[in-house]
Amino acid sequence: RKLMPIAQRIASDRRFQHFVLAVILFNAVLIGVETSRSIMASHGKLLHVLNWVVQAIFVFEILVRLLAHAP
Repeated sequence: RKLMPIAQRIASDRRFQHFVLAVILFNAVLIGVETSRSIMASHGKLLHVLNWVVQAIFVFEILVRLLAHAP
């Protein structure tokens, strides 16, 4: 219950919303880059790490939104 007001402030903050939008756009580019065999051969490990970072951010986002709108 103590986290609800914090989550509500974060979820409604424009900076958070813009950050999530930027991560979504970055993820779209990342997915496109991952279709290149040559780039994957030379930078595959980095791209996989970036993919994990994006997924962690998405998990954080969904947790914040769930806490913000919990009954």
